[in-house]
Amino acid sequence: MRKSLRANIIFNLGGALVPLCVSILVIPIYLVRIGQARYGIISLVWLLFGYFGLFDLGLSQATTNLLARPTNQAPVRQAEIFWTATAVNILLGTVGGIVFGLVGHYILGWFVSIPVDLKGELQAAVTWVACLLPLSTTGAVFVGALEAHERFLELNLIQVAGAILSQLIPLLAVIAIGPRIETAIAATVLTRLATTVPIFILALRQCADGLAPRLMPATAHELLRYGGWITVSNIAGPILVSIDQFMIGALIGVSSVPRYSIPFNLATKILLVPAAMTRALFPQLTKLEMCYAVAKAESMTEAVSLALVLVCAPLILLNHYALTLWLGSEFAADASLLARIIILGVWINGLAYVPYVTLQSQGMPSVTAKLHVFELLPFFALLWIGLHSLGLIGAALAWSFRVLIDAVFLFKAANFSRKTARNLFPSLCILGAAFGLSLLFDGEPLVLLVISCTIFGASLIYAVRTNAVFSSIYSKYCRSP
Repeated sequence: MRKSLRANIIFNLGGALVPLCVSILVIPIYLVRIGQARYGIISLVWLLFGYFGLFDLGLSQATTNLLARPTNQAPVRQAEIFWTATAVNILLGTVGGIVFGLVGHYILGWFVSIPVDLKGELQAAVTWVACLLPLSTTGAVFVGALEAHERFLELNLIQVAGAILSQLIPLLAVIAIGPRIETAIAATVLTRLATTVPIFILALRQCADGLAPRLMPATAHELLRYGGWITVSNIAGPILVSIDQFMIGALIGVSSVPRYSIPFNLATKILLVPAAMTRALFPQLTKLEMCYAVAKAESMTEAVSLALVLVCAPLILLNHYALTLWLGSEFAADASLLARIIILGVWINGLAYVPYVTLQSQGMPSVTAKLHVFELLPFFALLWIGLHSLGLIGAALAWSFRVLIDAVFLFKAANFSRKTARNLFPSLCILGAAFGLSLLFDGEPLVLLVISCTIFGASLIYAVRTNAVFSSIYSKYCRSP
């Protein structure tokens, strides 16, 4: 494994895990200060904001792909791509912000029942989020430019600082000013602005230092052609991620959303691990022909699987007691089984990141886009059945089944070999054992803690001994000289 890839994976993992640790400390205080109803509405606002990311039209990822190609390394060409993508995304983000400001609160009010006393707060919050949209779409281009040049250390340092402040400042604002929705969201928007400025400066120096802005229609067309299929995924993807929470709000009630969204959002934070690994892999795969890219990606798949096992297995075993300590026994009783099911789905979903990135890097975003579209109606029907028959557990089962089907099709579309599937079998056995033991010894936290430590240690030793990625990292950073 190349040194840059190994280092970039570590930078990305650090950049993902530090904000997660801060959120674990902040969320309980934030939830108490702002209340479950307001927290549920804020969660839905950010979900809707994520959906409006479609106004990016896929240009952030298209920028990374185009800047990383070996044929586009001349300074003038780099500047053309950077400034063209920036100008187009400013325009698209502004249009998206106007649309969001006009219809955002109506959309939320249509999907879920908003308490009358909170509607004014929601409307004011939507205005702030509308202002954030052009900043977000443009900032994504700057991030994509730095990723194309593998400047992951500097990028992660800035993003970690921004992510921490984005959690602390809204909490402080709520404490100082009052528990209102628009107060929390306004604080987040201002923090995001402060984070985007240094990322822009770094990206400018990397791609267009000393070169005058130059907008090229042909480059815009090239970016939009690649980004068009990304846009299809940007439309379907957020629906697949968020429709379960909207349906819970509609069918069960907005106060039930935190009982699902908190364990779901925390469990899916595990996906920061494969995201960090494939984020570092993407620009390197872009530089390779398809056959070599698939071979490199296959070698990464087992590493992603084992990395996920090291996180997922202990969480399956200990999530009930972690939730009890964190949010109380009543919340944990409702959420622990649900969280275990979602964690299994997260392992499957994390594996799919590798073929997904492989297809994207090779200029085939149409494959993933079509798959996401085809999943929409079956997933909607499955959620409806699951919620009516099993409640929140039904929603978790529906989501996990959907990501399983998604992963199978992605591996097949990327032409991964059957050997890749066989290499995943040990990880699957470990997770199955963890799930079974969590049910068998439920109510015995000390026993589960011992089992968790044993599984973690054995899995880590197995990973170091059998996988080149783990062996390389161990040799570099852990073995004594």
